[in-house]
Amino acid sequence: MAITKLPTFEKYTVDLKLRQFRFINKKQKLKIIHFDTKRGKKILKKISINRFTNESKLLKE
Repeated sequence: MAITKLPTFEKYTVDLKLRQFRFINKKQKLKIIHFDTKRGKKILKKISINRFTNESKLLKE
């Protein structure tokens, strides 16, 4: 099994397969934000505006 580095945007690691953003907060706890939540949709919109990667089209699906 190959290990692949996931793309990042701002402080978030972007997992397209699981459709979630992940980050470590100040208390060193893993926080997961799913694409279909209000916060997730807000981040996706920022990515689309900034044209973060060529994969941004996949994020909209």
